[in-house]
Amino acid sequence: MFAFEYTIQYIERNLNRKITIDELAKHSKYSKYHFCRLFKETVGQSVGDFIKQKRLLCILHEIQLGSRGIDAIMYYGFETYAGFYKAFIKMFGCAPSTYIREHTSFTPINSMEGKYMNDYETSRCVLSTLHDNDFPESMRLLTDKQVRLYLGGSLSEQDAYRRLRFWTEKIDSVHYAVRLKETHALIGIISISPHHRATDKEISYQFLPEYWGKGYAYESLHWILHLCRNYLHLDFVVSETQSANARSIKLLKKLGYKLDGTIYRFGAEQCIYKKYLISHDTIDIQKGRQK
Repeated sequence: MFAFEYTIQYIERNLNRKITIDELAKHSKYSKYHFCRLFKETVGQSVGDFIKQKRLLCILHEIQLGSRGIDAIMYYGFETYAGFYKAFIKMFGCAPSTYIREHTSFTPINSMEGKYMNDYETSRCVLSTLHDNDFPESMRLLTDKQVRLYLGGSLSEQDAYRRLRFWTEKIDSVHYAVRLKETHALIGIISISPHHRATDKEISYQFLPEYWGKGYAYESLHWILHLCRNYLHLDFVVSETQSANARSIKLLKKLGYKLDGTIYRFGAEQCIYKKYLISHDTIDIQKGRQK
C-alpha cells in the first residue's frame, strides 16, 4: 500500500472536524510543500478536494442509512443545506438526488439485508464477513512478502492489526474471510469497497501463496460477482492491479474483466479492469428511463 495510506485513514476517521494541512503533513512526516505535491501525484486530487469529496459522500451515506439530512450535513461541517448542495454540485456536477439515481454503485454496502452478509458456501470454500476472531489467521495475509509483493510490501504486525481493525469499522465496505470448507482454514480475504474513483465499487482480493493456482480465488470471486449483481444491483465493478502482476491479470480476464485503463500511482503502473454485470444495452435503457 502506498505511503499515504495511514494519512488517508486518519482523514477518514476525522472527517467530522476541521483537518489542517499542517496536521496532515506532520502525520505523514513530510514537509507541507512535499506533502501537498506528493498527495496530489499519488491520489490524483488536492488534499482539500479529497477531504471535501469524502465528506460529501459520507453525508449521502448517512442519509441513506436513515440519518436526518440536516444532522448529517452539520456533523460533517456544513452549516446549511444550501452550502452542502452548492458544494456537491460544484464537486460532482449534479444534484445529490441525481447522483444517487445515476450511480447504483453508490449504495452503502452495509445497507444490504442481513442474510446476504452471513456465511455463503461455494463448492470448496465458505465466505463470511470478516470479524475480530478472524484477525489472528488474517495477519499472515498482510505480513507475508509474497502476498504483498504487488500490494505495497508487507506490513508489521502492529500495522496489519490496525488495517484489519480499520476494515471492519468502515460502513462503505465489506470484507469476506475465505475459509476451506473441509478444514476451516482461512486462505484469503476478498473486499468490496469504493475505488479511488469514488463513484465505482472495487473488488480486491489476497490469498495465501500455497493456495494460488488451484481455483480457490476464481471460485470465491465468482460468487462475489454474483452478490454484486443480484444483491447490490451494481451495473459494473472494477479491480485494480499492478501491470507486473501477471497472475492477477490472468485471473481477472478469466472472470470476464476487460482492461479499462492504466494509471501510475503507488510507485508503479496500475491496470484498472472493469467487469459489466449487466449488458450495455440494459444500462442504456435504465438511464433512458431515469431521464
